[in-house]
Amino acid sequence: ALRRRVAGLDIRTHLARLDPQSPALAAQLLALAGDRDRPTVILECSDSPGLKFAVHDACRGLGLPLVIGGVVGWRGQAMAIDPSMNPRACYRCLFEAPPPRELAPACAAVGVVGAVAGVLGQQMAALALALLEGGPEDSPAGTLVDFDLLAGRVRRLSPAPRPGCGCNQIPRST
Repeated sequence: ALRRRVAGLDIRTHLARLDPQSPALAAQLLALAGDRDRPTVILECSDSPGLKFAVHDACRGLGLPLVIGGVVGWRGQAMAIDPSMNPRACYRCLFEAPPPRELAPACAAVGVVGAVAGVLGQQMAALALALLEGGPEDSPAGTLVDFDLLAGRVRRLSPAPRPGCGCNQIPRST
């Protein structure tokens, strides 16, 4: 269905163990991204806050757009980030640093409703396609989708960049 929507869409999935402490993380992501002559979006789907921040920082340094998502229980969030779309909020604008481990238990410890993971996957795919298809005016970069399936609530937010965040130092693309 995605390939019918976007002609020439090339979807590549990679099962890879990434270490948030590894100095080679950016090189690993670059190798996974493949051909830089083709538009690329990284989707970060782990349940590790430390890895989410490390992938965000590596993608920011490489100029790669990404979508970060996560679920816990009945709730999910997805955020689209594109370093070239400055001055739009990035992941660190909302969450400055990974929370302490005791405040961010793994999905296996707290549980995830399967339907929530499915909705999150759909939201992440939609944001990734919009990053690929959209121009500067209609890009979802900086957009946070927050949903609670138990409450039946979906919010689409465009938070402001945080003053002093490193994303504000990246030159804007023209």
